[in-house]
Amino acid sequence: VDVLKDAASTAIYGARGANGVVIITTKNGIEGRTTVAYSGFAGVRRLAKKLDVLRPGEFIDLQYERAVRSSTDLASFRGAYGSRNFTSDTLAQARQSPFTDWQDEVFGRDAFQQTHNVSVSGGGKGTVYSLSLTSNREQGIQLASDFDRKLLNFRLDNKATDKLRLGFNVRLNDQTINGAGTASGGLSSSSRLRNTIQ
Repeated sequence: VDVLKDAASTAIYGARGANGVVIITTKNGIEGRTTVAYSGFAGVRRLAKKLDVLRPGEFIDLQYERAVRSSTDLASFRGAYGSRNFTSDTLAQARQSPFTDWQDEVFGRDAFQQTHNVSVSGGGKGTVYSLSLTSNREQGIQLASDFDRKLLNFRLDNKATDKLRLGFNVRLNDQTINGAGTASGGLSSSSRLRNTIQ
């Protein structure tokens, strides 16, 4: 990796390099016999910690304690739960509502991830090549989300003369991301993370 700054980057890349240029040189082949290499990785991710959330009865108790301080808030409480009387049948029924921890429902899986890389390199006198294929597949801890990427790199170098060297590089990237985002921006209806704890 080479970093060009100031006049050096501007001289080579013009106005596009005014803020600096980072040059990444990929692996190239070595003269001699063809070499095939493989590397791989597999693992599992899980939610490290969950937020403590209130059960239906605890939530109603909290709302009533807030509302009892003023008649206006009590009116709002009645509009939401149908009664000013904290011990009414309506509230008793609401307090017995089944409890669902949506963190378990939405983030309740162990997410499997795997990475595989196969590379082939070699060449003869004056010409070397390198070809690599990488596959990344990751399940999201959040249900109905995953990531899949295929990356292909090919490099060919030829030393035509002592003063002339030719190079050819190709890089293909096919990437798919599934699932609603978890960022705070956008509509809350499209974020499963926000809806899980609200």
